[in-house]
Amino acid sequence: MSTDIIIQVRQPPEIPGYNDTLLVVLDNHFVFACPCSAGPNHRQTRRKGGGDWQRSYGQAAPGNYPLEIVNHYKYGMCILINGARDVPSRVPNPRQKMQPILTELFVHRGSSKRWRGSAGCPVVHPLFWKCFQHFLTERAVGQITILDVPTSP
Repeated sequence: MSTDIIIQVRQPPEIPGYNDTLLVVLDNHFVFACPCSAGPNHRQTRRKGGGDWQRSYGQAAPGNYPLEIVNHYKYGMCILINGARDVPSRVPNPRQKMQPILTELFVHRGSSKRWRGSAGCPVVHPLFWKCFQHFLTERAVGQITILDVPTSP
């Protein structure tokens, strides 16, 4: 069974919340959709000054990447993007010496309704996490597509 994920990016990371859409496709059939965020936290933590997200994080660039469903020590069952290899970033990433890359990118559960708990990983709204996990089978592989979707004015 092929597991594919599509993330439709609708808003920039500086908008708080989960304004993007995640779609699950199993064997070429859409089976689930939920709110997500393709970007990192909308700002730095207060401990780090609370500045703009670009001071601390990168954001995955649009593209197609291989995925594998793994059981992560911190996130539980989640999606590993590109086999833990580098993923292009839309912006220079301060965590990677300003290189436009992200490393070890996962799709995981967001922390709360307002705080994503992400340093660059796409995250699923916490209210939808258990339902989303229903479609995850450990070691399943597929493809994740991150794409920009124009918003209406």
